[in-house]
Amino acid sequence: MRKRETPNVLGGILGFAWLIVILVPIYYAIVTSVRPREDYFTSNPLSLPTEFTLQPFRDVLENDFLRYFLNSTIVTLVDGAHRFSPELLGELPRVAGLG
Repeated sequence: MRKRETPNVLGGILGFAWLIVILVPIYYAIVTSVRPREDYFTSNPLSLPTEFTLQPFRDVLENDFLRYFLNSTIVTLVDGAHRFSPELLGELPRVAGLG
């Protein structure tokens, strides 16, 4: 006879609370990104915006964002190559059958 398992209610409640903790900052970032700058401090930060605007995205794209993005991409690739090359060279003798 199988023992009947009871549901983990405390785990479910804590998991749901953790989900809220994770989702609130993501929601805040999205809502703030489409809210006019004037509404940042005059309304509840978690409420839906009274006006919807994409002006912050236009500002970012007009202010040489692609140059900064390319710079970050180059730095990331060079750093990755710098970290990966010693590992690759260290494995070369083993792969070539010399070690």
